[in-house]
Amino acid sequence: MDICIRRIVIFAVCLLSINTLLADNYSPKMICSAQLSNEDLVGDYSLIMGPGLVSMEGMTMPFPETPKSPVKVFMLNDELMISADDGHFDMTLSKVDDSEKPWSFSSSKSLKLPDSNDFGLALGCKTTDLPRYAGKGWFMTEDNVKAPSTMTLIVHGISEAGIDAIGVMNSSAQGISFKVRISLEGGDLNKLKTAINKSK
Repeated sequence: MDICIRRIVIFAVCLLSINTLLADNYSPKMICSAQLSNEDLVGDYSLIMGPGLVSMEGMTMPFPETPKSPVKVFMLNDELMISADDGHFDMTLSKVDDSEKPWSFSSSKSLKLPDSNDFGLALGCKTTDLPRYAGKGWFMTEDNVKAPSTMTLIVHGISEAGIDAIGVMNSSAQGISFKVRISLEGGDLNKLKTAINKSK
């Protein structure tokens, strides 16, 4: 990533974290050590998909950013799930162990994502200390086909809207594949704050 863009990303993440956390006597770095249980994440969220890329028949086209859409995170048979209210995707979420190496988000400029290491750098901790989640399930195509899909999410902040997370969704079916940025915000703020307080 260009050094100037990298510095802007780091500054923006720091500014967002400081503005949203210090009002409640929170330190931006607290998200690094937050021990969030599956139950802590249960709640209502907003999801933005895109930008990204769609590939089919040897061609690659841009995938535009979509408006915010409501999703739910809930428990089902002891598994953490994330599901779109309109039914267009459904996935299980698993917490990623901090021993797993940092994810690389910078392989495609079309996603307009900072490298995952920049989040840790901005918050003053290792990126692997941030809560990370991997999802697996399906995405409903326009032809009503359930395309096998995966999701990766990094929780990088908390605001009055709840947690802030960013990542990537990959999906493929019938010769069509897409890779898009995803941004997630929301959840039960009181429950999240209690979990962070316990992690201090």
